[in-house]
Amino acid sequence: RLGRLELDRAAFVFTDESVQPQVRLGLEELSGVISNLTSALNTTADVALCGWTDPQAPFAIRGRVNPFAASRLVDLAITNANTQLTPLTGYLEKYGGYPLRKGRLSANLSYKIEGAALQAENKVQVDQLTLGPHNNSPEATKLPLKLGVALLKDNNGRIDLDVPVKGRLDDPQFSLGPIVLKILVNMIVKTAASPFKLLGALAGGGGEELSFVEFQPGVTNLVEGEADKLSKLASALAKRPSLNLEIEGEVAPALDGAALAGLKLEEQLRAARLQELTASGRLPESVAAFTLEPQERDRLLRARFVERFGTNISEIVRTNAARLGPTNATPARPAVAPKPRQNLLQRIAGLFTSEPGSPARAEKRLPKEDRQALAMATPDFMKDLLAGEIQVSRDELRQLMNARARGIQDWFAQQGQIAADRLLLVAPKTPDANTAGASRVVLSLN
Repeated sequence: RLGRLELDRAAFVFTDESVQPQVRLGLEELSGVISNLTSALNTTADVALCGWTDPQAPFAIRGRVNPFAASRLVDLAITNANTQLTPLTGYLEKYGGYPLRKGRLSANLSYKIEGAALQAENKVQVDQLTLGPHNNSPEATKLPLKLGVALLKDNNGRIDLDVPVKGRLDDPQFSLGPIVLKILVNMIVKTAASPFKLLGALAGGGGEELSFVEFQPGVTNLVEGEADKLSKLASALAKRPSLNLEIEGEVAPALDGAALAGLKLEEQLRAARLQELTASGRLPESVAAFTLEPQERDRLLRARFVERFGTNISEIVRTNAARLGPTNATPARPAVAPKPRQNLLQRIAGLFTSEPGSPARAEKRLPKEDRQALAMATPDFMKDLLAGEIQVSRDELRQLMNARARGIQDWFAQQGQIAADRLLLVAPKTPDANTAGASRVVLSLN
């Protein structure tokens, strides 16, 4: 029996020379009392120790122990605050692959052992943990350590961990250190493997669907509801300032290609109408804001269809009959543009023009069978066939991918209030005929 063991400003230093730089840890001061330490049954010693690793990093150990009795008993609370982590950089460089630039640790640990049963709580707070550039250590983990650290940090640069442990000391498979380490590693792996799930939780819901936003085919307009995902992600990124967002545009070549062809056809019809208005002296005040009226679009579409397919119209309609829907559809009537009033000079100029006859005259020159088939062709049918013959290049698809990515970048910078240096554009992959793809922008974190 030892009535009282008192430590008065004790100190010790531990040096690990197996790593470079060497790890040097120590207690600059340790004081306190362990009283009534005995091997007698049903007794415990009271522990009250305190000190510091440096004057700004105090720690304390308080509780009860009896390490000698057959039935072991430990009930200790261990606290420390602001312990500098930079002395551990040798371990991080060798096993983590990164030097440790700065960071401090505060902990609140509770360990209870009755017989062989252990129950422990490890509440740890790591503040301002900052890793340097990756090195080439052959023993470094392949885990995405830096991403895991960035995901776990809150907007104050703090990581809060709660690692409870239960087990039995008489189990040969149980070892406290490896278990705690495994839990921490699993936490980093799980976080880094599903980062958007964590961000979704921070934003009040959502998960992996935050890793992309979808667009309408052929354009840079978001599908309805996708803007809400951007708002959630921006909110979560504000809470994780160490994270950078990578933005990569994608296309679905078949879907986006067809939509781009339709837009190119629309622009051709618009240009044709502007040419008509210019010839008649009625050019609109704003060419940029000019839009086609539905009746004019159908008329020009019909004229373009006749010009392109000519005397093959009946065969074209018969071959593509499935696109026309019910066979008893009402025949489409040609839209006729109102004849512009011409002055004397315009009439004289018209006598010498080399332009071919009007669309209506071109239709009249068609064989009867083609005229009848043309009457069955709907505007959508004609648009599909004409657009199907318009080529869309891989460069045009790439331009669409880049435009989508830039649009998302601008949204985060302007509306999401995310710093521009956290937004990184990724060069899109060149699509080919075998690429399925999707009309979306893919988001990733680093």
